[in-house]
Amino acid sequence: MKLARKLDQIQQHLHSLDAQNFDAINFEWAGIKFSATSSKDRSGTYIVEVNAVLGRLYFTAEAPEKRAQALQQFFIINRTCDGSYKMDQNGTIYYRNLTSTADHQTGLNLTNCLTLILLESKKHLYQLRSLLKPTQ
Repeated sequence: MKLARKLDQIQQHLHSLDAQNFDAINFEWAGIKFSATSSKDRSGTYIVEVNAVLGRLYFTAEAPEKRAQALQQFFIINRTCDGSYKMDQNGTIYYRNLTSTADHQTGLNLTNCLTLILLESKKHLYQLRSLLKPTQ
């Protein structure tokens, strides 16, 4: 699994660091750039937040089938899963996942949380990403 290999590389790198108490990380997986943070929200609940830009819808003149399929997948996925997908006025699709945790996640614990979150979202991320124009 590519995700497992990538996360193993991250974990090996973390083990080589003296201080593993970070609560924010940026990384790339499957051609998607992610940012993740662990923090406390206004109500005092600990949250792991994961964000990514998946790509942009093709214009109808570029690839009408991919555009139609992407829109269909976008609406289906948003109805059926916890990860939130948003679209801006330019057709750019964003992924955002908020996961409550028992306590503040740092270092290796944060990467373990990210592993679970991304494994849960993997199928939907891949489906939607394959129908979008990549971001620069």
